[in-house]
Amino acid sequence: MLLGALIAFQGFCTHTIGAGTEAPADLQAGAPLNGSRPLLVAQGDHLLSPQPNPGKRIALTFDDGPDPQWTPKILEVLRRERVLATFFMVGSQAARHPELVREVARRS
Repeated sequence: MLLGALIAFQGFCTHTIGAGTEAPADLQAGAPLNGSRPLLVAQGDHLLSPQPNPGKRIALTFDDGPDPQWTPKILEVLRRERVLATFFMVGSQAARHPELVREVARRS
C-alpha cells in the first residue's frame, strides 16, 4: 500500500500521471498500414516472411554508455575498421556526457 502511494506521488510530481497531452487520434483517418506489404504471410500452418532472405548478418551493439573512458576508444576502433555499430545509452549517462552523445551521433 505504501509503495503504491509513493509511486503515485512520484507520478504526480513528475507529471507522468494524469491527463495526457497528446491530441486524440483522428477517428476518420484510415489505418496507417493500409495498402502496405505484409510482414508475414500464412502458408499452411507456418508464418513466413515474403521479404528476401537478408543473408547472414551481425548487429554490433554497445549498451550502458556513454562512458568517457571507453566510448572514445570504441569509436576510434570502429572508425579505423570501418565498422558500423548501434549505441544504446543510459539517459543519466547521456545527460552527464552530452559531448560524447554528439560524438557518437556525428560518427554514425
